[in-house]
Amino acid sequence: MQECKVNILGTEYRVFFDLEDEEADGEARFYNKEIHIRPVHKMLDKDSSYEERMNRAKEVYRHEILHCALFEMGADVLSRDESLVNLLAINSPKIFKVFQELDIL
Repeated sequence: MQECKVNILGTEYRVFFDLEDEEADGEARFYNKEIHIRPVHKMLDKDSSYEERMNRAKEVYRHEILHCALFEMGADVLSRDESLVNLLAINSPKIFKVFQELDIL
């Protein structure tokens, strides 16, 4: 994964893989229009496989994008709801798979 720009509901965010926070794997900075994510090689613990670390990084990436999407929708309170955002980040691939199967994307 590499640094990039992503358009979230019409607003451009810059994405960095540089987070060194011991408390979090990712961080959405709404007013700076930035997303910061822990580097893949620093995800999980030292015994985790590359695949496990990559899966976690993707989950964190989705999580932070969803924070930003909710914020950009004007749902400021919901954008800060970690339980809601986690639920959506973990389950969105399953939901999108159904959408693809039904050809409704």
